Amino acid sequence: IPSSPPHQSPRPPPPQVAEGSYLLVQQVLDKCFALVLRVEGLETVNTAQQLEILKLKARVVAASTPISVAKPVAKPKALKIVPAAPAVSTRKRKEVVIRDPGEELHDDT
Repeated sequence: IPSSPPHQSPRPPPPQVAEGSYLLVQQVLDKCFALVLRVEGLETVNTAQQLEILKLKARVVAASTPISVAKPVAKPKALKIVPAAPAVSTRKRKEVVIRDPGEELHDDT
């Protein structure tokens, strides 16, 4: 009957390997934490953008509803332009005749 090998307890890793593993695990945890923070920030931005989209959609719906007119708007009346009456002078004019003695007509012709 073959003898079973004696049970060996796991040996602790050398100190350099343990320290390197610890640093690696710490770096992974730091990266994971940074990514979690980034995801939370992006989710917040996404929520804000979705809210903004809903507000804009509501504005579009409100702007696209037709506006009903209660009464037809009266057309403005066109003004008729009447020509002004010619100005009449109320002063009487005196007729003045200037005669040239050289041009007077003679009756003896």
